[in-house]
Amino acid sequence: MTTTALVVAGAIIGASLIGTLVLAAIGVALAAPRAARLKARIDGYSDLPIARALRETQVSLEVTRAKVAEIERLVGRAQAAVQQIRTSVEELAAAGARVGATFARLRTEVSGLLRSLGRFARPRRSRGS
Repeated sequence: MTTTALVVAGAIIGASLIGTLVLAAIGVALAAPRAARLKARIDGYSDLPIARALRETQVSLEVTRAKVAEIERLVGRAQAAVQQIRTSVEELAAAGARVGATFARLRTEVSGLLRSLGRFARPRRSRGS
């Protein structure tokens, strides 16, 4: 190839490149207003009643989740309290059984003591004599 052919080929490539860049710039310039209109439409959708209801539902859902977490915490505390009460009732029942057994032994001891004292008791005097 000759130098002239290379220059012409370079000019054609350069012109093609410049033309492509110009067309790309025109495309971007034409797309910008469309993008602005699309953004305005999307922003307008957020004012619709359904969008407002969805936002309120999201807030309600978060509140409900917080309430459920609080209920779970309270249920855990209640279960711990019930377990403590069960343990206390069992301990109380065992203590009651021990007290009952102690009273039974005491009754036996007192009865035996009274019987033994009865042997040594003085005869009672009658009031009228």
